[in-house]
Amino acid sequence: MPMVSNERVDDTLVTLKQILIRTAELNVHVSSLSDATDPFDNCGLDSVTIIDFVLAVERHFGFTIVEDEFDTSILRDLSALATFLRIKALSHQSAVDSDKTQALL
Repeated sequence: MPMVSNERVDDTLVTLKQILIRTAELNVHVSSLSDATDPFDNCGLDSVTIIDFVLAVERHFGFTIVEDEFDTSILRDLSALATFLRIKALSHQSAVDSDKTQALL
């Protein structure tokens, strides 16, 4: 499963756009979505489809997005979501590394 911490932000944005296109069943090319695309306003996602989108993002990147960890406004801008995922992945990796270190002690 890919981890966003190993990707550049640009790669993460492309991945998010691909997930959005697939989840919302949009008939558009990745290049037609800007980095600041708002899935609600620009793609017509409703509350049910946005949940499907978040679940697909979680499956792809391999971790759970906990509601307390972010402001829902992040879902209104793909570049903000990509930055959030990068930070989340780095903290997730740090926690995994810490657990491995503790297991060795």
